[in-house]
Amino acid sequence: MRDFGLERDYETMKVSKGEKSEGIAFAQSTVLGTKTDSADFEWNSLSPIGAKGLKLFESCKGSVLRGTIIALPAVATGITTFLQDDSGVIVRIGLYNFVPGKMNRLDSTEYVRNRLRSGTKVEIAEPFTKIFFDGNRGVRIDDPREFRIEEGHSSDLASARHKGNDFFRKKQFQAAVESYTSGLQQESLIPTLLSNRAQAFINLERWADGLADAAASLTIRPGCEKTLHRYQKATKQVLAQQEQSKSAALRVVLEPNSWHSPEVTTPSPHSLEQLKNEGNEAFKNRDYERAIETYTTALLASDGNVRAVLGNWSQASLELRCYHEALAAAAASMRIWTDDKAIYR
Repeated sequence: MRDFGLERDYETMKVSKGEKSEGIAFAQSTVLGTKTDSADFEWNSLSPIGAKGLKLFESCKGSVLRGTIIALPAVATGITTFLQDDSGVIVRIGLYNFVPGKMNRLDSTEYVRNRLRSGTKVEIAEPFTKIFFDGNRGVRIDDPREFRIEEGHSSDLASARHKGNDFFRKKQFQAAVESYTSGLQQESLIPTLLSNRAQAFINLERWADGLADAAASLTIRPGCEKTLHRYQKATKQVLAQQEQSKSAALRVVLEPNSWHSPEVTTPSPHSLEQLKNEGNEAFKNRDYERAIETYTTALLASDGNVRAVLGNWSQASLELRCYHEALAAAAASMRIWTDDKAIYR
């Protein structure tokens, strides 16, 4: 299942890179396939379908194909690999527009092979089956929103940080952002601490702090309904207190001096999970100040990779002039630990 011609090209490109050759400019194809629409869908509402249930030249509406990548991806205009579904049936996959931004051929190949290793579990929404150029059937995906890697099977946060930094040094900022955000999607404890601290602030009617924490949590873990509710509640109150303008409300939320982040003078002997549970217990006892203090201790003692990735994401977004993303990532970083670099961004 390996294309040895493409393998030889890949090895040649690695040698050329060692000889400081620039390589060939590469951009993903944006040519549409036979599939003419990309209907709105919710991943959670899709029903599983096996490879045997796919119909030629049709989109399987309301269905999701799940399986495991079993072959080294070949990268040319698009990406070709093979997927084995949960029943053991193998189907060819043609994936387009997966590589972010513009890369040379070697960098795009390395990006794809880092993300789609053999054994990676993936999902394809409403799969469309066609005939490929060699006469074989397979699933073609033109819209990357219809393809996702299942959580828990992508690289860890530290690895995502290093890969993102490599892309940043090569000025491939969109690829850097993709690496940073894919790593953050695996993080669960820190957004939970931020969301819980947001609720404690809200209960004390410290609306700006509650809004800032909820926004930071949503930046790391978007789509959490409980946190979104807290964000909306705090937003309503902040705007009500700053009736003169929304910009004034924004300054309340983003001014670091208003956050009152305590310094941890001595390391806690407890694990982050223990600190979270202690904070939850204080919250249940309505000791919200103690809950905030405990959640903050946990955040300040947490793995520095989350703060670093948020800061690097902010810088890459600045390079892309995506100022809203840059602001959100920098603000989220400062809710964990305020430093001069984050404030500058």
